[in-house]
Amino acid sequence: MAPDPSPLDPLYDALASGRKPRGLCLIDWGTDLLVAGYDTPHLRRLAGLSLADDTEDVEACFDLVLKELALSAPDAVDDALALARAVARALLTGAVSPTVAVSRIHEVAVSPLDHPRSLQPWCDLDGGFVADANGRVTCLTGADLEEAIRAQARAFLDEDPHALSKRIRDQRQADAP
Repeated sequence: MAPDPSPLDPLYDALASGRKPRGLCLIDWGTDLLVAGYDTPHLRRLAGLSLADDTEDVEACFDLVLKELALSAPDAVDDALALARAVARALLTGAVSPTVAVSRIHEVAVSPLDHPRSLQPWCDLDGGFVADANGRVTCLTGADLEEAIRAQARAFLDEDPHALSKRIRDQRQADAP
């Protein structure tokens, strides 16, 4: 079963599509959270802002909403994984093709995080192959590769993102000189 979505997922979806969440995107996010039942003083203020308001005011209000909702500002590992999750969701909804998705996940998460073991399947799929538990490698092409990418996306989204973040941080710390 997939974990519950984070209130930040729409912002990561925007990042995954190449848009930096600013201005109207943050205001719309605030409005959507109010409609979803979240409520804080600064969230109400954020949702009531408009494009006529200064971008810095919008972003400052957004930062206060994060504090009020106890949503910590994600670190590099969280950012990369959230972007990868947004791409995986886009793949499974048909918004991007499997080959574009696997390349993008490698670009936004695997490579920036220095190829952690936990993300190795994405690296393998980006190269057109899968490795089984015994290390046996199978090259894939066409529909077989696309289905393997979709299966990896489903498994990735079913994984607890917090546990994965911790595992990657632990791996990075263990591998550090």
